[in-house]
Amino acid sequence: MTKKICFFSGGFAFNRLNRMRFYEKTLPKDTEIFLFTTDRWRGKKDAYQYEWSGLKRTKIFVAKYNSTLPLQLRKFCRENKIDKIINIGNRASIALFWFACLFSQTSYIFNMMGWVPKGREMIRNLILREIWDYFFFYFFLIFANKVTSVDRGVYKRFIGKNKPVFFRLFNKEAVYLPAPLNADLFIPKNKVSARKKFGLPLNKKIVIFVGRINHNKCGDILAELIKRNKDILFVVIGRSLLKEFDNLKAKNLIYFSKKNPEELVDYYNAADISFLLMRLRASGLGQTTQESLACGLPAISRELEGIEKTPALIQIPPQKIVYTKLIYDLSYGIKESEKALKEFFKKSKKERERISKIARNYALKNYSHKIWAEPHAKAYLE
Repeated sequence: MTKKICFFSGGFAFNRLNRMRFYEKTLPKDTEIFLFTTDRWRGKKDAYQYEWSGLKRTKIFVAKYNSTLPLQLRKFCRENKIDKIINIGNRASIALFWFACLFSQTSYIFNMMGWVPKGREMIRNLILREIWDYFFFYFFLIFANKVTSVDRGVYKRFIGKNKPVFFRLFNKEAVYLPAPLNADLFIPKNKVSARKKFGLPLNKKIVIFVGRINHNKCGDILAELIKRNKDILFVVIGRSLLKEFDNLKAKNLIYFSKKNPEELVDYYNAADISFLLMRLRASGLGQTTQESLACGLPAISRELEGIEKTPALIQIPPQKIVYTKLIYDLSYGIKESEKALKEFFKKSKKERERISKIARNYALKNYSHKIWAEPHAKAYLE
C-alpha cells in the first residue's frame, strides 16, 4: 500500500488546487501527501504561486525551475521516501518522472492530460509534432506503474483491441479518472435572485465564460462573439492572456480577472448558457464545463470522442482538418458558436428549464466527487 504520495505540477492552476483539495479529503488519513511544484511563473503575468492556499494535509515544496529540476525531484523523492509520483498538470513531466524514479524505490503514475496520436494518424498526417509526441510518450509510458486518463476517448486507446502492444508486453494498466467535481458546492440556484445579487439585468440574455482567456480556450472566438452580439450580455471571469480580448471595448461585457468558487456558483446561476469552447485536443470535459452543468447551466463546449451525448452540452469542433494539416478556422468557430447561441435562445422557458435539470443530472452522474472519490484513491494507492 502506498503511504507517501507526491503530486507534481510545474505551476499553479485553480483546477489543480481543486484536485489537491479533493485528494486531501479522499486519500486515507495515514497517507502522507506531498506537492512538488516550481517557481517557473513567479514574477510573471501568469504567476499564481502564492495561491497554493487552503491545503491542510499537503506538504508543499517549491523547486527552482532550471536545468537541475530532474536532480531536485530525484533528491526530494529519495529524502522523503516517496512511494509514487503523479502529475496533475502538463504531460511533458513524464520524462522528468522517468529520470527521478530510475533505479529507485519510487514509481510513477502518468495522468494523461492531453492528446497522444494513434500510429495510423501519425503516419497519415506526417506532422513532426505528432511524430515526436507518439514516440516520446509511448517510450516513457513503458516505465510507468500505470496510466490514468481524464478523457474517455483517450482512455479507450489503452484498453481492449485498441491496447498498444507495449501495454500487453509489459502488462500495463489503464484507468479512466475524470477530474472530480464538487457537486455539493456547484448547485442550481434561483436565477432571479442570483442576478439581483450582482445587479445584473433580469430580462437580458446572459452568456458566461470562466477560465483563462487564451487561444487554446477560444478567447479570440469569444471576443468576436461579444462584438457581433450586442443584444447579449457576456460575463467573463478569468485572467486574460490574449491581445484580442485586452483591446476589446464593449458595453455588453462585464469582466473580472478572478472570482472565488462561492461567487462563481452564483454567476453560473445568473447566466442562461456558458460559452466554454476549447481548441485543446482531449484533456477531458474541463472543470468549468462540469461546474456549469452542475449548476444546471447548459454549455457550449468542444467536440470530444467518447463523451456521452446530452442536450445540455452543445459540442462544436472549433477546428477543421484540411489535407494533412490541422488548422484553426476562426470563421468556422464563430459561425457555429453563434448558431448555437441563436438556437438556444429560441427555446421556450419550459424547454430551457427541462434542459437545466438534464444538465444537473448529467454532471452528477458522470463527474461528481462522490462517485469518483474511491476510484481515484484505489488507482493511486494500489
